[in-house]
Parts: sequence; structure tokens; C-alpha cells
Amino acid sequence: EIYHKNKDKIHTTPDTPEIRQVKATQEAISDLIYKADFFKMQGHLISLPYTPQVIHCRYVGDITSD
Repeated sequence: EIYHKNKDKIHTTPDTPEIRQVKATQEAISDLIYKADFFKMQGHLISLPYTPQVIHCRYVGDITSD
């Protein structure tokens, strides 16, 4: 009876060398993907949405620069 209760449950040890390697690989790949997006966007301006605050800041910047 105990066997039939526990036979469908998966028991894994969270700190095996394989699990540690998978975690390290996932972190390395996610860092590479993040850095690839970062380097792809270098040198490009990020456009701000036109909110009243942004419009006001641009207006004040135009006034002070003249």
C-alpha cells in the first residue's frame, strides 16, 4: 500500500552535480542573452512615452536652452 501511494511521486536531490551544472548553465545562458540584447541596443536612444511630464520637461529644456 505504501508503494502504491509513493510510486508516482518524483523524488530528486536538489544538490546533485547534474542539478548544479544545469543551474550554472542556465545562469550563463541568461547572462549571455541579456548582454546580447544590451550590446545590440547600445548607441540607440530609448524613446519616452509622451506623458504630460515629459512634454513639460522638453518645453522647459527648450526655454532654458534658448
